[in-house]
Amino acid sequence: ALLRPGRFDRLLRVRAPDAAGREAVLRACRVPLAGDVDVAAVAARTHGFTGADLAALLQEAALRAAEEGEGGAEAVTSAHVEEALVRARPTPIDPALDAI
Repeated sequence: ALLRPGRFDRLLRVRAPDAAGREAVLRACRVPLAGDVDVAAVAARTHGFTGADLAALLQEAALRAAEEGEGGAEAVTSAHVEEALVRARPTPIDPALDAI
């Protein structure tokens, strides 16, 4: 049903954000970050990540913080972000987009 004519007539490709864009996405996420989290450094280490990938990264870090705090509203520390980064992988993007 989704592929019927008239539903989605155009395919719009969006590139992954640059470092400044990734930093903006990370700051826009509603995840409480501790003072030791260097958002610019996290943005620099997440080349190729989409906005959704970055949101998932912080959600994973928030889950780790919640587990550590036994369900309490713990702020995400740099250690939580590091743990999440170990498992995080960017969404594959078609390399042909770079030629456009």
